[in-house]
Amino acid sequence: MVLHILTIEKIKTILDNYGVQTEYSHFSEPVTPPYITFLSSGTENMAADNVVYKVIENFKIELYSRVNVYDEESKLGSYLTLNELMWDKEEAIWIDEEKLYMTVFNIS
Repeated sequence: MVLHILTIEKIKTILDNYGVQTEYSHFSEPVTPPYITFLSSGTENMAADNVVYKVIENFKIELYSRVNVYDEESKLGSYLTLNELMWDKEEAIWIDEEKLYMTVFNIS
């Protein structure tokens, strides 16, 4: 079994190659959808005897889109699978004041 340890740098590189604007946490200037933000959402560390031996971070990827939401979600899911990332789609939320959808993917 191969254990892939995810880092912010690795996730950023994978998402940068996806082809839409990507930033950790948030953009400092307005951007046009589709775009992606991602955050560390906690850890599931490897530990024994009250000592953490390996920090394993989990991430949330937020895909923001206005049109073809299902297609964008499917395309991103396929891309994450192609890059051997374990993902689950958590939810899709309509943000009325922004007039766009936010779809959240959990990566572990």
